[in-house]
Amino acid sequence: MKNPYTGFIQRKKPRPKSDLRLFIEGSLMVFFGINLIIFLNSIPEKLVWEDFLLDTWTDLSQGFIQLLEALLKIGAATSVLFLLIFSIFLLIGGLYRFLRLISRVNLQRSKKLLSNRK
Repeated sequence: MKNPYTGFIQRKKPRPKSDLRLFIEGSLMVFFGINLIIFLNSIPEKLVWEDFLLDTWTDLSQGFIQLLEALLKIGAATSVLFLLIFSIFLLIGGLYRFLRLISRVNLQRSKKLLSNRK
């Protein structure tokens, strides 16, 4: 009987990994671990970790500040663009209303002229 809470999802138990796969994974992990230890051991002793970490931290903070400045410039540019588009809409809307007003005034004048002729 199906569990009513699972719906259409049928959970399958993961198959156990084969012996060959476990052997390959284990040997690769040991190989990379040994090579990493050899690499770390070959780093020159002249390397001063404090200076290295300080330079890294300085570079990271400068990069972060540059990222924030770039985002600020992008935000300023998009706000100027939106204000420009908004101003164009306002100009078009204002001109349209003036044209409607002029046509309404002209229509009223023509009606007055027609009524005065009668």
